[in-house]
Amino acid sequence: MNASQGFKSILLLLSIIIIMCPFNGALAAQHYADPSKPIFVSRRQSRFTIRLPANRTTGYAWYLVEYNSVLIKPLKYRYKKLDTKRIGSGGYAIWTFTGLSNFLKVPQMTLVKLVYAQPWNWQQGKQVTLQIFSQR
Repeated sequence: MNASQGFKSILLLLSIIIIMCPFNGALAAQHYADPSKPIFVSRRQSRFTIRLPANRTTGYAWYLVEYNSVLIKPLKYRYKKLDTKRIGSGGYAIWTFTGLSNFLKVPQMTLVKLVYAQPWNWQQGKQVTLQIFSQR
């Protein structure tokens, strides 16, 4: 391969990356960590994640209690430990959702309710309600 062919290959690769950037941005999930702030989704940005502090060592976990399955869909849940070696340190519960086509057709609002509780002591749990708004 001569220098001209190498330059053309690099130019082609850069062109593909530049063209794909808006597409990749549309698929990335928006991240929310403050339950008091509304979450906004649209056709272009239908995925979102909710990140809440959690500590599995205490027996507590976040449970999805209520959501409208016609409007949004939970895709994934994961727990991420803090980067520390300390025993009993916490981490984050990360929920990923997507807005479904019915939700994205017209501007509307729905709720997601989560409870942070120990399974054997459900009544003492902390409930969080998040507002999700669709935008056109």
